[in-house]
Amino acid sequence: MDTRSRLASPFRSVAIAVVVSLVCGAPVTAQETWHTIEFETTEVTSPDVAVSPDGSVLVFSLLGQLFSMPTAGGTAIQLTSGPFYHDDPSFAPDGRRLAFVSDRDGTEGNVFVLDLATGDITQLTQEQSAGRPAWSPDGQSLLYLSYPEVRYECEGQARARELDLESYAVRDLGSSGQNVRSVFYTNEGQVGWAVAEGADLHEATSRIVLLMDDGSTKEVASINGVADRVAPSQTGHGFYVRRERPWTARADILYASADSAAITVADVSRRSCPYWLPQFAVAPDGLSLFAEDHGRLWRVSTVDGAREQIPFQATVRLEITEPTPVSRTPLPRSYETLTISSPRLTPDGGAVVFGALGFLWKQSLAGGPAERLTDDRALERGAAISPDGRRLAYLRTADGQQEICVLDLATGVGRMIYRGSYFWHLSWHPDGEIVAFATRDWDGFSIATLDLADSTAEPTITRAGSGLFSPRPHFSPDGQWLYYTFDAADTATVERRPVRGDAEPEPMARLPRHVAAVLVSPDGRWLALRRNTEVWVAPLNGSGVETVSEEQGRQLSPTGGPGFAFTPDGRALIYSAESSVWIHSLEEDTRREVPIQLLVEREVAPPLLLRRVRVLDFSAGAFGPEVSMFVDGGRIAWIDSQGAREVPPGTRVVDAERRYAIPGLIDMHNHVEAPYWGVDGYQEAQIAYGVTTVRDMGEPLEWVAALAERSSLTSSAVPRYLYPGDMLIAGWGTYRESVTLVRSEDQVRSGIQRHGDAGVSFIKLHPPLPWPLQLAAADEARRSGLPIAAHGMIAQEMVRGVTHGYAFLEHLESFSRFHGDVQQLIAMSGAYWTPTLAIMGARGALAVEEPERLADAKFCVFFPGSCRRDVESEESEPDSIEIRWYRMLLENIVGDVREARTRGADLLLGTDRPDYPGYAMHIEMESFVRAGFSPLEVLKLSSLGAASALGVDGDLGTLEPGKLADIVLLDANPLEDIRNTQSVWRVIKGGWVFDPEELEPDRTGT
Repeated sequence: MDTRSRLASPFRSVAIAVVVSLVCGAPVTAQETWHTIEFETTEVTSPDVAVSPDGSVLVFSLLGQLFSMPTAGGTAIQLTSGPFYHDDPSFAPDGRRLAFVSDRDGTEGNVFVLDLATGDITQLTQEQSAGRPAWSPDGQSLLYLSYPEVRYECEGQARARELDLESYAVRDLGSSGQNVRSVFYTNEGQVGWAVAEGADLHEATSRIVLLMDDGSTKEVASINGVADRVAPSQTGHGFYVRRERPWTARADILYASADSAAITVADVSRRSCPYWLPQFAVAPDGLSLFAEDHGRLWRVSTVDGAREQIPFQATVRLEITEPTPVSRTPLPRSYETLTISSPRLTPDGGAVVFGALGFLWKQSLAGGPAERLTDDRALERGAAISPDGRRLAYLRTADGQQEICVLDLATGVGRMIYRGSYFWHLSWHPDGEIVAFATRDWDGFSIATLDLADSTAEPTITRAGSGLFSPRPHFSPDGQWLYYTFDAADTATVERRPVRGDAEPEPMARLPRHVAAVLVSPDGRWLALRRNTEVWVAPLNGSGVETVSEEQGRQLSPTGGPGFAFTPDGRALIYSAESSVWIHSLEEDTRREVPIQLLVEREVAPPLLLRRVRVLDFSAGAFGPEVSMFVDGGRIAWIDSQGAREVPPGTRVVDAERRYAIPGLIDMHNHVEAPYWGVDGYQEAQIAYGVTTVRDMGEPLEWVAALAERSSLTSSAVPRYLYPGDMLIAGWGTYRESVTLVRSEDQVRSGIQRHGDAGVSFIKLHPPLPWPLQLAAADEARRSGLPIAAHGMIAQEMVRGVTHGYAFLEHLESFSRFHGDVQQLIAMSGAYWTPTLAIMGARGALAVEEPERLADAKFCVFFPGSCRRDVESEESEPDSIEIRWYRMLLENIVGDVREARTRGADLLLGTDRPDYPGYAMHIEMESFVRAGFSPLEVLKLSSLGAASALGVDGDLGTLEPGKLADIVLLDANPLEDIRNTQSVWRVIKGGWVFDPEELEPDRTGT
């Protein structure tokens, strides 16, 4: 039955108007894009379960819809429908109504009630996000949790509230500031809730409390762990509690009371998201519990723990949207204009230094073309000009190692002053003898200063709080103070500390949320701010700790924020927007464009003849006989028998000596690890292991665009990149430099439009992004013709993503499983799923089980920090905790992929943000073989399948005439053993030949 047409609301006209527009009109996405899919299932993933007051009916959630059936099992009937997500069912005491949570009003979720006789649905709450409804024994009121922003979050604070169902008055129960996990009424009608306490929820303690008449609370039980669901006993004074078991893939249901220690009643699988567990139900007679375990519904005796499976069969009908198709983009792109980043004006005002193609350039303002500052082939960025204008500090990266270098601009001679990793935001002291920079390690983020006068000096590190931030360290004009920005939650503080001495940092200014990368002008009169890509300024009075309000600031530009800087005199800001550089006067609020003449000719590989090569033919399912392959202009011109054709004079000849040729590998989920992380994705390692194309999944737009341009235009050992640019996110989470922070529909739409104008291939949404904003993103991306990629780690993400037409779903959860219902949904959706097994546990499992992998000679060259010839004794024990832990992870993730393959899902291979770029792709391929794919199937998914998903199969994915010459030559046959993909002899990208042992283009033809 379609309940959308019978929607009612107690909130009268305003609420009715909102609901009708969102529900009856099909929310946000155009009606014509919806279609219905139907299938049968006998399995359910992470359902919330409720039992009727008479004990005869079970209601449970399945793929975002509610179903009912007899408690003995049988055919489950679908109660709700539409492109919405419903969960958290709760029976009214009369058994005639069902409270549940839904996003059908366009919010993250609110509480609704379903009349089971008529099918009418009424909205009960109007919160940003609400959940976990519980009825009073008399049916006159309802408890629920009100979440401050995003209900998706696994952790966070919530308020316990009570709704009077006659007057619809809401009462706040005084739980503010607590991590409330569950609310309930006792049999006598007393209100209670569970609170988890502890900074680390893996070691949390939970208290179950009752609300007293005077507003105080009384603790009635305490347990170790997170009490995520609580149900009072129907026959006693204790409580049944569903608790997360830390560091396991399991949860248990306990019986807890004030009189005795907690007793485990049932051991059941948990929800994918830690600390957010599915609802279980207690039978009215108190003798049984109802819960899901391993995709099945069970009745569990509260007396002896005996389990009885409840069989069911459900016909599921879902309304979903077809994914936005990828655009067919020919490669390589022309790049008529190039992305310019981080421009800096020289102290004499006569030139601009900037980054492009991962190189550093200098443009004279007197005219003429821009010139390279070095002839280095390494990646360069982050230039900072010394106060006297004679030297340049910059970051250089090669072979995964990062260096801080100083270049003498007069002589062109450079020197490395410090080597390590994770550096960004360089700045000079006024005396030219100290360089400051931001850095990070596993303990957090820091500000460092390095004394250039002492060649043996180590940096002085100042820990700048915890969490992630965009500090932009810089010095006061007198050199006495070091300024930087510290972000905590949603606020930013400009702090300063003495350059010398041990004095504590002190605040200078406090700024509103959604601000990062703040600079103090050299004259001390201005603050320049970054907000996403926007450039803002605000006046600075210079007295005391100032609070800079929204009203004090003004936006100078919608773009240029990632790399803006003050000019040396402090009177203007200089910034770049794609291929343009601007100088913006602060006093006059006018800007002028700096003419940049960046002339770069595409490097085209000379003709190449590969002799005695065996080419993989996907149609035949085998390697063919020895042939010759001729490459011209970076493309395969012909493939023919030995010596059958003439080649032009000067052609390079490479004798493959019967080696095996496969298409270049395509990593469908990676991160370039841009300046913020400091290791730049180990570009050479990717090429050395045969990864010639990468779908980047969210890094600073200007940097990944520069790498894509460099890969396309030069012979550098850099993969091809297709990318979304900055990820859209609603909270800082674990990123700063590589996100667009959005908090409104307008910001979502403008962010997508800006990315579309910048030439991205798709849009990446990153949790926690509230569902209403995801709806707006889905609509705007479809209007722009851009597919969406988003997380699919838990069932809710999968269902919602499929419902609204996301083309790419990313990851899986290491500790739990998707069962038949989710697997069928994925297979029927038309979306691609990239489970990223390497990052989700396969990498660690294989490395721990076979430590000799970490002693491989090639591995040790590219990843010396991870190379080891011996492992710790506890890891070498065959039945150690570590080994058993990784085996469990591997079993879970491989099992999900095996099931997806059986169902016919469209799967892709990707490695995420791996410790071992390039090498991780081979771990991914090996894991897919463990999941039941043949080596041939894996090779096809890693090349042709990925190219088709990206819309570039006209240029990549197979080795045939007309395609780009992206080729991996192997010493051993990978169809016999997928591990043979690691036997890389040569890698060819666009006709350029790379020797993994040298990682420079081989121009000799040897």
